[in-house]
Amino acid sequence: MKQADITKVLAQDYKTTNVDELNKLLKDKNTEQVKYKISGKTLGHLGFTGFIKTVAAEGLKVFAVNKVSLLRFEDIEKFEKAKPKSERPLKVKKDAEEKSMDKAAEPFNKRDTVFAVNDDGYDDLRPKKYKKKAVKPSGKAGSKFIPKK
Repeated sequence: MKQADITKVLAQDYKTTNVDELNKLLKDKNTEQVKYKISGKTLGHLGFTGFIKTVAAEGLKVFAVNKVSLLRFEDIEKFEKAKPKSERPLKVKKDAEEKSMDKAAEPFNKRDTVFAVNDDGYDDLRPKKYKKKAVKPSGKAGSKFIPKK
């Protein structure tokens, strides 16, 4: 991106396109700080969302975790104002009680337990026992090592 494109986006919030005046407003503590979302291939998968310190000749200086970093204009592909948290959709987790209620509400025939039926036609409450089939060994069986005296 070019510096002119970025100053147009900043002008929407700070009401000026002059770089020197923008830098004064960005450094001023009395003005409201606005978060911006900057994305590009070299900036990582999600990009960068944060406050801008200054607009330099070679790029943007932004506040990283505990330092100031320079993001070059050629690395920036998309620059926009960050959305507030209130506009993001919230993910609601189900409580343990709700999950147990959902499981109890499912019909009996959908459960994966199979019950045996007696000769008189009534269900036996014990689970049906399946017989294991004998596995035939393939090839030679036994150990090849037989110790000799």
